[in-house]
Amino acid sequence: MVIFDAVLETTNLILSIVAIIIAIPLIRKSKNVILVAYWRYLLTALILFGIFQIVSNLRTYGIVQIPYFTHVITFFILLFLLITLIKTENVARE
Repeated sequence: MVIFDAVLETTNLILSIVAIIIAIPLIRKSKNVILVAYWRYLLTALILFGIFQIVSNLRTYGIVQIPYFTHVITFFILLFLLITLIKTENVARE
């Protein structure tokens, strides 16, 4: 069972890195269109989620022990998701 958990954590790490690699070019392309410009906040939340997964993976293996760091990242993920929701709602009303 320990090997299965290690495989799942490593898979999360790889998928998080892929998500970050996909999100960075999308942020650069989202500066042109009005509605897509608000996706920058969503993509920032995606990058923070990738960092969250990397830090939690390192914490699982005992490499890094940063107390409360995952709570701070989670706060900013939710903050950027709420900003995205509010800004796109304002655009939809116009």
